[in-house]
Formats: sequence, structure tokens, C-alpha cells
Amino acid sequence: MSGVARDLKILLIEDNPGDAFLIREMLSTVNGRSQTTTFFGLVMARQLSEGLEAIRDIAFDAILLDLNLPDSTQLDTFTAVHTQAPTVPTLILTGFNDEQLARQAVTLGAQDYLPKDTLDPQMLSRAIRHAIERQDLIRKLTDTAQELELKNESLDKFAQTMAHQARNLLSQMLGYTSMYLDAHAEDAEEDSDLHFLKKVVASGKKMNNVFSELLLLAGVRQGAIKRQRFNMEWAVQEALKRLDFTIRDSDGIIETPESWPDAIGHDVWLEEVWVNYISNGLKYGGQPPQLQLGYNLLPDGYIRFWVKDNGAGLTQAQQALLFQAHTRLDQIKVKGEGLGLSIVKQIVEKCEGTVGVSSQHGKGSLFWFTLPGTQDDFTPDRVIAPETMLIKEIA
Repeated sequence: MSGVARDLKILLIEDNPGDAFLIREMLSTVNGRSQTTTFFGLVMARQLSEGLEAIRDIAFDAILLDLNLPDSTQLDTFTAVHTQAPTVPTLILTGFNDEQLARQAVTLGAQDYLPKDTLDPQMLSRAIRHAIERQDLIRKLTDTAQELELKNESLDKFAQTMAHQARNLLSQMLGYTSMYLDAHAEDAEEDSDLHFLKKVVASGKKMNNVFSELLLLAGVRQGAIKRQRFNMEWAVQEALKRLDFTIRDSDGIIETPESWPDAIGHDVWLEEVWVNYISNGLKYGGQPPQLQLGYNLLPDGYIRFWVKDNGAGLTQAQQALLFQAHTRLDQIKVKGEGLGLSIVKQIVEKCEGTVGVSSQHGKGSLFWFTLPGTQDDFTPDRVIAPETMLIKEIA
């Protein structure tokens, strides 16, 4: 702002004639300096109602406000002004005993507060200019954030459209290829071309999973979701059905509790969380993989759901990289897209829960997520302290 001439319209709402006179004189002093590049035009009001009327009629650059007026007192005064002019920087003028009140006003949105007894022309003009600059910066940051949000929405829609189209084409290719392999199943052992064709199908299925992850990620990022009560039994069973071939192919052993509690969330998305956790356990567990699925009721009203494997476990450094985009459990050995766990984190956080992992190298891992529970399940005999769970979870 320095070096550029600018006229600023300032509104002073102050009922004390002496204080109002001093502030007017301070700004007049600043205006009278030959080197000044900013001219302060002052409009004065003695009551809140007069000030609000002036705000409606004039576009002010800043407001100087005394909180205690004939027709309004304390924070009610600031709230009324801030509601009328939320984008105009407001500076609170404080008396000897008003500093604590002024601090509260700053937490509610005021730009700053100025003690009347120590105020001078230079301090006043500098405070006004800095408040305006800060407000301009806030406005620019807000505009930038909104632009980025719109761009992200457009990117999500584009990714969704492209992933849908690519997945449809890929599904057709996989379908025709699988039909050809089925028709020549008897020749598969002798025909090397069929062997390579099987690898093409396997790679195609992996690519199909990547497209599915992109579609899910785009859906998760788009706005709020409707959370509702559902029984976790459904989500777990649907996940196990989808992974039936993988479980049988890996000779996996999966233990589940006799029953599951109700939770609050988005059931279809939570099915994806279970699919991710269970498939990781089958892939990186022991030989054969043995998984335990379970839950614990926590004292804060949340439920902690978990998948425990018998794999090699994770180091602290590996754990720190999890739940970030483009990180896989096997990232040291194999490079991949790694969207899975980052999507899990976004899904659970959208459902107002948290995610995490507990692991000891050589003793397996326990991947967990929390969701709000329902009061029906939280009887004192069933609630377990989180620290107790942490002691027992990795034996």
C-alpha cells in the first residue's frame, strides 16, 4: 500500500465527545503531513443505530468501534456491527477496564484493539492500514480457496468421467479375453501365447481396480454424506463375499465375532474400508494368512473396528507413511499407485471417525478405524479402555 495514494473511508462509532475529538484530530494530523500517501476521511456516529445506518449507506474501508454505547453494550455491539459489515475490518477502542472484553471481540472476528490512553496519530494510522491489509489478504486467500475448490470439483468430475469410460472399455477387453481363454483352456499348458494372455488379463484386472479406486476417491471428495445407523454385519459380509476368490486362492483363514454392533456412517463406503483392510491382510499376512476381525466399544461412545494379521509387522518408519496417497504396504519392494489407504482415511474421516495401525516388527499388524456407536450397545460390562486394547492387540 505504501507509495500509492489512497483515500480511506473510516467510520468512528464513539459516544464520548472527548475521545471522538482526539481521534478526529489524530487523523487530521496524519492527513496534514506532506509525506503521507493515505488520506483518512472520517464519518462519526454516537450510537450503534447511527453507525449501522451509515454502514448501509457508505462502503467503509475500516471501522473504529467503542463497545459501550448508549443503545448497546459490550460484545453485542461488535456482533451487530460485524453482522452488518463482516468484510470490513473493525478495530475496537478500549478504555482502562475494557481490554479483556476487546480480546474476546478479536476472537469473534475483530481485527485488533487499540487502548485509548496510549493512542497517538502514528499508532492509529498504522493500525488502520495494517487492519485493511490483513483483511485484503484474508479476502484474497478466501477467493483462492474457493477457486481451488471449484477446480478440484472439476477435476473430480473429469476423473470420474474418464475412469467410467476407461473401465467400461477395459471390462469389454477383459470379457472378450476371458472368453477366449475359456474356449482354449485345454491348450493353456502348451501354448505360451495363452500364458502371456493370462498375464494381460491379470494386469487388466489390476488396472480395473485402479479405476475403481479413482471413482471412489472422486465420490468421497464430493461434498458431505448422509450418515445413518447401520449394522456392521452387513458391511463385513459384503466385503467377504467380494473377496471370496482371494480368500480361497490364498488359503486364508478369517475369524469373525458372533455378532456386530450398529454404527453411524455410510454403509456402502464402510464396506470398501473392510475390503481394503482384509485384502491387505491376505496379501501381506503370513503363510497362510490368518486374520482376526473384531471390535471394541470405547468409553467416548465410539466403536473401534479392527483387522489383525499374522504378517511380518511394520517398523515405525513404515507406519508413519501409511494412510498417505501413493504409499503401499510393500512400497519398499514394489512401486504402485497406492490410493487404497488414503481413501480409507478420507472415508472414515467423512464419517467422523479416525484410522490407525498398531504393529510390532515381526509380530503382525492391527489396522483399525473408529465410528460413532449407538447407545444400545454401550453397557458398562462391554466398554473397554483404549489403553487396555493397545496392550492386548499385538501379542
